[in-house]
Amino acid sequence: MNKPCAFSGQSLISHIEGSLRIARMLISEGYVDTVSLRLAKTLRGKVDPGVLGDVVRDMIEISVIFHDIGKALKVFQDSYNDNCLCIREGRCGFPYHEIFSAIYLYMFLVGLSKDFSRLYGDALLEPMLMIPVASVINHMHALRSYRELKSEINSIVTRKTGDIARLIERGIYFEDPEGLAREILRFKDLYYGVKVNEDTLASLLGTRLDSTGMLSTAEQIVKEMGNASTQPWSKLYLLVLVPLSIGDSCDSADKRVSDPGEFGGRKAYIRELCCNSLGYYLGSSVGGLEMCKDMSRTMGD
Repeated sequence: MNKPCAFSGQSLISHIEGSLRIARMLISEGYVDTVSLRLAKTLRGKVDPGVLGDVVRDMIEISVIFHDIGKALKVFQDSYNDNCLCIREGRCGFPYHEIFSAIYLYMFLVGLSKDFSRLYGDALLEPMLMIPVASVINHMHALRSYRELKSEINSIVTRKTGDIARLIERGIYFEDPEGLAREILRFKDLYYGVKVNEDTLASLLGTRLDSTGMLSTAEQIVKEMGNASTQPWSKLYLLVLVPLSIGDSCDSADKRVSDPGEFGGRKAYIRELCCNSLGYYLGSSVGGLEMCKDMSRTMGD
């Protein structure tokens, strides 16, 4: 197991791979078509419906790949050893990692926006940017509106004291941006039809965020979220968030070292979601979720 770590007992790359595998299975039959039809209706004929299937699939995959990128920041990774085990028990965690993940994702997508406009036109550009960003910001929380997301980001990034300020003081940067870029592009190198090379992504991930840079980018995200909240397509981010959240939760529960403090009710819920509600097919088709194997044997007896 190699750093960066996603949590105790699991590397970030392993988690992205597992989450993406599950999400891709969930959207393989009809899901993308359904979301595409809804997006086409909200755009009211401004975009060729024939291109929306690939766009929606990319929205989901992009969200999954980038949802935990913020965990790779050195300020978090210093708490883990090379085996992804917490060095000082009770001192490990990733506060606000979803905000950092969303900021780097936003910068990445904005950097490709001219290519997106050339391929798809301007009518689709805003949802292509903001739906994945909103999904990443929201993947740790209960479902909320764009307006609520905007308010929360604004309150977090404008604090002068507290956890977020201390994190920024310690430095917001990736220790190995080249290696991280290489691994990300191993999962996907075409983003909305634009081929991304390793140097471009590594350069972006090499950006060190200070308080001014982070506040500027976050304010831009808040502004665009405010604009997005008035658009008919804005609530569709929930349909991107669903496969992201399921992939994230099922892979995490299956692969990570158990947290002794995690209450049993949540464990039971996740097990029910991944092994029963979705069917054991999820486990077998993804290479076998370990936590579902006992349930499968029980059902077979």
